[in-house]
Amino acid sequence: MLSGLTHLAVALGLGLGLSPAAGGPGGEPPSASGASASGASASGASASGESASGESASGESASGESPSTGSPGASKSAAPKSAAPKSTAPKNTAPKSAASQVPDLAPDQALEVVLECGLRLLVARDRTLPVASVVLAVESGPEDDPEEYPGLVHALAYYLLQGNRELRPGESIDTVHAGGGVASMAIGLSQVRYESIIPASRLEEVLWIESQRLRFPIIRDTIWKKTIGWAAGDSRRPGILPPAALAAVHRTPGLGHDSRRPGSSMASLSDGALASQLRTRFNYARATLVVVAPNEPREVLAMVQPLFADLPGTQRKVMRRLPGARAVSADSQTPPAAVDPAPAEDPAAAGGTPEVGDAASPADTAAPDPAADEGSGAPATSDAPEPATPGAAGDDATSPDPAETPAEPAVVEPDPEVVPVGPHKLPIYAWSVPGDPASNAWATAFCRTLNRQRRGRGEPKALRVSCAIDSDPRRSAMLIQVVGAEEPLVTLRERIARLVSGRDRGLLRAQAKSLASELRFVAHRPLGLARQLAITADDDVGQTPVARPIEELTGVTPLGDVASLEEVFPALLHLGEAVVLVRPETEGKGKKIKTDQRPGDGPGNGKKIPGEGSGT
Repeated sequence: MLSGLTHLAVALGLGLGLSPAAGGPGGEPPSASGASASGASASGASASGESASGESASGESASGESPSTGSPGASKSAAPKSAAPKSTAPKNTAPKSAASQVPDLAPDQALEVVLECGLRLLVARDRTLPVASVVLAVESGPEDDPEEYPGLVHALAYYLLQGNRELRPGESIDTVHAGGGVASMAIGLSQVRYESIIPASRLEEVLWIESQRLRFPIIRDTIWKKTIGWAAGDSRRPGILPPAALAAVHRTPGLGHDSRRPGSSMASLSDGALASQLRTRFNYARATLVVVAPNEPREVLAMVQPLFADLPGTQRKVMRRLPGARAVSADSQTPPAAVDPAPAEDPAAAGGTPEVGDAASPADTAAPDPAADEGSGAPATSDAPEPATPGAAGDDATSPDPAETPAEPAVVEPDPEVVPVGPHKLPIYAWSVPGDPASNAWATAFCRTLNRQRRGRGEPKALRVSCAIDSDPRRSAMLIQVVGAEEPLVTLRERIARLVSGRDRGLLRAQAKSLASELRFVAHRPLGLARQLAITADDDVGQTPVARPIEELTGVTPLGDVASLEEVFPALLHLGEAVVLVRPETEGKGKKIKTDQRPGDGPGNGKKIPGEGSGT
């Protein structure tokens, strides 16, 4: 029976998109091939449309990360279970009262605590299968590369697989494989993850490995040069945007280089400089350890605390991956104009039926009737309620004469910043998505809804609004193209306003509800939940264990209230916070020519970003 469950655990790991990674003394390096699962990165319509990297938001979509996969010739043998050097683990020096400090957890809660060494620990219980998932996520990525050493973090992530004072080369992988599990490594733009899914009986061994992974690296020039070669052979990031465009969207210059093409200068790093870079960029004070297992969280905490008790006390280094600020302050911007239904009229006098408002009814989630869009007599969606006529019935008789009331100056939202680095001929409106599950989820729901909107009255039949997510756990971007509109910027303002407060708000609510169901489904599997928890917001949690609702951590709870969008991702509602990527015009042999293209100009003909495209 146990053997059958073990095989089931392996099958489960493979089904989650993990690729086996193997390595050992003299073996070939783990090389990233393909795209790895993105740790609950809620992705919109991407290069493959509705594929796994499209609008799945399932926590396993292609995210610009790559899993390390083992070479067929690499050794998969490992020392027997008894050979694991458990004797080197420190004795339990945790206070005896530590267990009593752990609060009672409900089944839908996770335990969160920061250890004295600065490591953040998240523990959730999953009893669906006798398997456990362990993820060590380090908040370091290619955007942290020094300018003189491009590709450094990518190479350092591989270097840590080559062993240290306690682990022989490839032992971390071999131990997982020997127990019937699967291991992988994922490298995003700002986060590196080491992932394992194993039988629950091997949990203690894998926890010991993760407690040693970032310690005592062996610094050898020969190993380092070989590792650089392995990193250089890694596959390119499969995202939509090139590095220069990523840097512009996130306003982060560190993203503007090809992080998987190590510079030649790295080979000249001295042993001391290499050791210093490893200590700075890969340490437990900027890491999160996630454990999802059948064990009680209190029991897991008792396993983990002694393994890190010998490390010196360190303040946690919280890495907040936020987009760089634009020169225009967000305080000077105004929310999009409300697109409320027209004032109620007599249906007979209007020649049709009154438009449905924001009531929670089945009609609220239904798309508008195409006949109404084509002028069948039903009221059309307006940009704002029609102004009242002075002196009309229902006006306040005591209201002052508008001519005597000084008009307040209107606050105009600034246009998006135009950057000539786009890879497509059509302009792309791009937003930087904050690196937390709630923001990623809302960006995905918003993107799906834009792709499903119907044409408004007066919009041409050729008009399309296409939305996609360039997915990454910490550095996602939402991309929108408007095709077939004379004034794309005006069209996009109207579409966003319809979602925020108009008749399409029900459509947004329906997509958010559907996405929440998908995220819950992923959270029912150990590795899917572990990946979601690995990219949760790093709040100021202290050394006292606290209970946190899992759905709040993974971004599901905010999806239940459309009004929370303005709190979770307010920049999405402001076109002034977007960046417009336009393709630089060239003449002759690649010589750039000046262009006065603005966001409101016609799109012309050219390559379009992948996405459903709305308007049909």
